[in-house]
Amino acid sequence: MPWLFVLNNAEAARWVVKNRRMAFREGIRTNRLARGDGFALYVTAGALRGEPRIVAIGTLAGRPGSDTAEVAGREFTKSCPLRIEASRDPLDSGLPFRPLIERLRFIKHKHAWSSSLYRTIVEIPEDDFEMMSAEFKKLP
Repeated sequence: MPWLFVLNNAEAARWVVKNRRMAFREGIRTNRLARGDGFALYVTAGALRGEPRIVAIGTLAGRPGSDTAEVAGREFTKSCPLRIEASRDPLDSGLPFRPLIERLRFIKHKHAWSSSLYRTIVEIPEDDFEMMSAEFKKLP
């Protein structure tokens, strides 16, 4: 099952890519995440001071555990290892998200698309993940 991990902090996104770990706050439901699940790392427009972007694509290398991590000055109570297949740095060179909206099935209300991204973990259909992954890998 593929997932979109939503981050609103550029420093946290860099930490995730560098450390190949995704960290979660207490209360974030991670019980459905499984080793081998695909993921795309989405960074909000506010974090990038511009366009929202996909900045990494990969798979979960393990299930979330109670490994604590300090990320961007905040303590997180769970984390899981990631296998990153492709990533972008600087982050603002990632895949622009807005042009994908019309093609993404998980976004039901295209005019209010950001409401689909209010959670840290968003389940997405396999074909949405495959399209995002293919578009990401086409970046120069």
